[in-house]
Amino acid sequence: MRRAWRANKKHTRHRLRSRCAFTIVELLVAVLLIDIGLLALVAAGGLVVRRIAEGHAQAFAVRTTMNRIESIASTLPCVALRGQLNAPHGVHEAWTVSILPGGDREIIDSVRYQEPSGPRTIVNRSRTAC
Repeated sequence: MRRAWRANKKHTRHRLRSRCAFTIVELLVAVLLIDIGLLALVAAGGLVVRRIAEGHAQAFAVRTTMNRIESIASTLPCVALRGQLNAPHGVHEAWTVSILPGGDREIIDSVRYQEPSGPRTIVNRSRTAC
């Protein structure tokens, strides 16, 4: 029995040593896994680019509202007023200045802009003393 085991072991070693290449099935599975990984990478890259563009648009809208509020607070007298502006690239800005009881004024500025997923609106409010 011991000889049979040694002979079987020797035969198995010889078979493993003689195999030095991949089968076509193994190669196809490897190529398929690499393709799936590359497709996932491309899809993730597209999502990242879209999110960056949305972030730039949102940052632009916030900067626009902050600039308008600072401009109104620093230059205009304490009077109630309204205004709006249609800017390029589908950006629409509207602002309102209200005089509150107690002598403060409230400045509300909203910017509506277009994203690939649809229109978005940023609203910024500020209160300043007259």
